[in-house]
Amino acid sequence: MNNKLILLALSMLWAGAAGSAFAAVVTPGESLQQAVLAEVDQFCVFHKQREELVVQATVKLPDQAGSIDRIAFVIPVPGTPDSAVLESAPVLRDIRAFTRRSSFGLPAPPEVVGEEQPSVISAGSKGPLSDALNRWLALNGLQTIRLERLRPYDDGEWSFVVQRAYTSGYSGNVLLRPVRISFNTRNIVFPLRLMQNDEKLVCRLAVMTKGSLNTEPLEEHGFALGESAGPVRLAQLPESVEMLVNRAGSRFSVFKELRRGNVYLFSAAAEVHDAAWDSEITIAEPRIPLLSTMQNILAVGAAVAVVLLMNRAKKKTNGDSNGGSE
Repeated sequence: MNNKLILLALSMLWAGAAGSAFAAVVTPGESLQQAVLAEVDQFCVFHKQREELVVQATVKLPDQAGSIDRIAFVIPVPGTPDSAVLESAPVLRDIRAFTRRSSFGLPAPPEVVGEEQPSVISAGSKGPLSDALNRWLALNGLQTIRLERLRPYDDGEWSFVVQRAYTSGYSGNVLLRPVRISFNTRNIVFPLRLMQNDEKLVCRLAVMTKGSLNTEPLEEHGFALGESAGPVRLAQLPESVEMLVNRAGSRFSVFKELRRGNVYLFSAAAEVHDAAWDSEITIAEPRIPLLSTMQNILAVGAAVAVVLLMNRAKKKTNGDSNGGSE
């Protein structure tokens, strides 16, 4: 199975005024202020259709402290995740340092908010996923989203992971706690479809796999590639990464293979101004042409045949020698 990386819907859900873009931050229903998604960091560990995804968002609040008392960060994922929990390990910071990715200027670290465990919203018997999310938002006093923005998630088997944080007394940039999501998927999925945004948005991606990836599509969509650290041993990566893989391996046996042999680590970053990616970006492992595969099979077969013939000739020679000595 080819590894594929798809940049999909990072649903930017802020204030629901008419004409506003679909963003990943939702503010209270009565709020006239906006919270803007400023940065997104994501790290994915993928192996044999199983993904561990760690997502962390930096949100820009209004300058007036306390003007927004709570926000919600919405992350769409394929299928129904096995778990969605807060991640305390500094894995995203360590990945950024290890790959030497520039952060487009590393501003002063924002304050960290959000201790509440995320909620998983899935489609149920009462209607499609879009309705389920809007019911949850309304019940929690948050602005609902225009249905046409959510309909694409009704077409397939998707869920929303919603991280809620209380921001009363905060202003400026705040950093949400990382969320770790575990799910099955045929492809590597980064929830990052970026819609129109009046503010600058910085996106950083990293992916760890057992094999190499063709990263040309990322460059075609404006991502600058970091230094690819691969192949490397897991023990050579930051301790927080090793701990993440070990925890994943203890829960899902498929990840145990990553503890042995080499792994590949890729990183990329983009800075977006008033831009939208309305198409998916897919990165697949390079396929070996069928002709090359057949040539390799024939070459191996020929080598085996030569060895068998040589052994047969050697046995015959030994047999003739033994017969002559008698």
